[in-house]
Amino acid sequence: MLNELNTFVKEMDVHGGVQIIVLEHIEETHWVDLDWSDFILLIASCARTMD
Repeated sequence: MLNELNTFVKEMDVHGGVQIIVLEHIEETHWVDLDWSDFILLIASCARTMD
């Protein structure tokens, strides 16, 4: 699936703009090992509290 996303982003690049794709619960090593230049890995932490 990750290679298909990379292909999609490259194909859409000719149209300009920005693609925002959110994938949760994917290990950082998946992205680092692929070394894609068109993707930026953002790591966010969200703590939920019950009030």
